[in-house]
Formats: sequence, C-alpha cells, structure tokens
Amino acid sequence: MIPSPAVVVEMPASDASAPYAQVLVDACTGGLRDGGACALDAGAGDASRAVAIVSWDGTGRSAAKIDVGVRRGAQAHWLTRRVTFAASDAEIERWRSVGLIIATLVGSEGAHPGAAQEPPSPPAAPPPESPAPDRPVPPGPPAATSWFFEGGAELARGASDGLGAWGATGRAGVAFHATPFFLTASLRYEVQPLGTGQAQLEWGWVAVGVGVAGRLGPDVLLEARFEPTLGGTRASSPNATQPQSGALFGVREGAGITWWWARWVGPSLSLDVLETTGSTVVNLSNGTGTTAIAKAQWIGWSTGLGLRFRAP
Repeated sequence: MIPSPAVVVEMPASDASAPYAQVLVDACTGGLRDGGACALDAGAGDASRAVAIVSWDGTGRSAAKIDVGVRRGAQAHWLTRRVTFAASDAEIERWRSVGLIIATLVGSEGAHPGAAQEPPSPPAAPPPESPAPDRPVPPGPPAATSWFFEGGAELARGASDGLGAWGATGRAGVAFHATPFFLTASLRYEVQPLGTGQAQLEWGWVAVGVGVAGRLGPDVLLEARFEPTLGGTRASSPNATQPQSGALFGVREGAGITWWWARWVGPSLSLDVLETTGSTVVNLSNGTGTTAIAKAQWIGWSTGLGLRFRAP
C-alpha cells in the first residue's frame, strides 16, 4: 500500500499541468522539517495531515496566494501567505519559492507527516491574513527590490562608419518587485587605433537612467533603457607633444536580452544607439601645428555581450 503524502497541494487543472508544477512539489517535499512528501491533489479519499491551496494571479504568475490547513486535534488550523514576484524572477524560481513557503507554513503549525487522518476541509470563510501571535511567523514575501550586475565586451562605432572601436562595459541596476521598472547605471571604455604608429582614440562614458523589463518565456528577460550619458574623448600619438581630450554629453537608448542559465547568472546581449550634442573633431599637436585626425559623429551605436548576475 502506498503511504499517503504529508501534504496535498491543490491547484486548478491548468496550473497542476504546468511544466513547473513538479518543481513546486519537490521544493515542498525538500522543505518539510520532519520528512514526508508533498503531492498534487490525490483525491477526496486522501488521508494526509495537511492541504495547501495555491492560487496564482493572472497568466504571468506574478503573485500567488497560499492557504495551508493543518489538522491539530479536532480542529483545522489555517494560515495564509501572499507572495509577489519581480518581473526579473525566473518562472521556475517562482514555483520553487511557493513550494518552500508551503513547507514552512506546515512546519509552523507543527504538522508531523505519516499519521493517517482525514485532511482538513477548506475554510468556509476567508482565512486570516496573518497567524495568531503565539504561532511562529514563517518568512514573508521577498524584498521590495533586487540588484543585478553585468560585465562584458563591446563593439562601438567610434570615429568610423562601422564598428571601429572596441572595449569593455559594466552595468549595475535595481529592479522593483511587482513593477516592470528598474534603475540602472553603466560605465564604458572604448578604444580605436587609427593605424600602426598613428593616433589612437579613446572614449570613456558614464550613464545613469531608467528601464522597463518584460519576460519572453520563463527564463528570458527583455529590457529597454533610456540613459543620459556623459563622456570624454582622448587622442594620443607617438608624434604628438601631448594628448588632447574633450567632453561629450548625450543620451543613450538601449535594448537588451538576458537568458537566465540559473537563478543568479546568465548571458546578456545589448544593442545601443547614442546621440551626442554634436560631432567632435579630434585634434593633435606635434609642436609645429595642430592636425585634425578624426571626426566623431553626433550619432553612434554599439553592441555588447556579457554575463549578468543577480542577487539571490
């Protein structure tokens, strides 16, 4: 005879058949303090000690309501938790988090798997939103914000018509849970050699802005950014008496895509367009005169490939 599971998880059929439903069940089983197992609804005749009712909000599963009922003596004790996820949270991690919350709620009510009792009936009235003061309080919803960091390589227009410059880029940002918006800041360094023994152009950029993100499938994140940017250009040459530099100001519009390999890391690809206040002529002095060596146009573009990390 197959023993009854410690916890029966009830969900609508559309959710129970979802690809990550078993991830929720496995996380619930692994989180039970005293062993035992969780299982999807086993039918009215099941003799489990606890039942968990999971209700997802909307097709995007951005939030979930979790009702857990545990039989203690002749009464059923109910706890309710509501959890909200950020747009950047991978769908598989949302299901896993719900499973762990179920196990925590069951443990806080002192449920012990293995005893054969009828499961508690769902409450006739909405369960209380918070436990009684004498009950242990399980973890609440995730923090209101989450951080991410990114580093990678970049190809940029520079002073040519194509992608003549190359360099490195770094980015940090903070996302706000339950909204698609985030704040972001980035640093860039680009260099463009103009030929052997000739001048070399360098750029440095700092940008701060805002963005909006959305999901394309459970593990793919799309984003768009708008960033005012401040930069500087520098030219140097073996024949020049001293390097020449200047400042630039503009705005950068970008789009990016991140594929989360795991909960905390994944590759990212970005495309950006930069508009400055005007074109810039870069000059060098060799002691006898000044020569214009390159002209950086007022509009530029770049593409980058890197790795993105997010706080667990």
